[in-house]
Amino acid sequence: MMRSTFKMLFYMNGNKEKNGIVPIMGRVATNAPVVQFSYKQTISKLFWDTKNRAKEKGKEARGINLALDNIKAQIIEHYQRLSDRKGPYKIHRQHGCSGSIRAI
Repeated sequence: MMRSTFKMLFYMNGNKEKNGIVPIMGRVATNAPVVQFSYKQTISKLFWDTKNRAKEKGKEARGINLALDNIKAQIIEHYQRLSDRKGPYKIHRQHGCSGSIRAI
């Protein structure tokens, strides 16, 4: 049986910084292929934690962190479902949807 790897993280895209504001991105990797997606939210560079979360204590930061947790849970659920299949699978970004991932 082939060993499977799965990693997921959120990060700020410093290359797209405007006035200290950066977009929040996601990255999923399984067995080498990497899929990146935009969360379609921005945050001040000062409020992004090295633990890949908003570090501010306000309502907006709690909302961002809750949304990131929900996205991560959904992706993990899809990955587990795909892992239970017997055949191979591949992940990719679904066209027209920011952040959607599907098996082919």
